[in-house]
This record gives sequence, C-alpha cells and structure tokens, in this order.
Amino acid sequence: MDSEAYAKERAYKIANQLLYFYNLAQGTNPDGSAAAAGNVEWGKNVLLQLDPFMTELNLL
Repeated sequence: MDSEAYAKERAYKIANQLLYFYNLAQGTNPDGSAAAAGNVEWGKNVLLQLDPFMTELNLL
C-alpha cells in the first residue's frame, strides 16, 4: 500500500475520476456526447461533496 507503484496507480485513478466528474458536470459524457441533465447534476454534486475535504487540505 505504501509502494511507489501503488501511489502512482491511485493518483492516476483519482485524477481520472475527477476529470470524469468535471466533464460530466460540464455536460459531456466520456464518449463526447451530451450528458443528460440528471447526470450533469450528479457530476456536479459528487464534486461539491469533495469541497470540504479539499478545502481542509488547502487544495482549493
């Protein structure tokens, strides 16, 4: 769990998830098509749930 390979893998997965939810909140599905309104809202809400945690870590 503390290995360099593990850290890189987790960082990659975290970055991909953040990008996925950012794009979704902007109205874009992974395939480039328009996201449904409910999915846009879901993407936005997932990101907003991270706000307190990221603010606490001084990342925002």
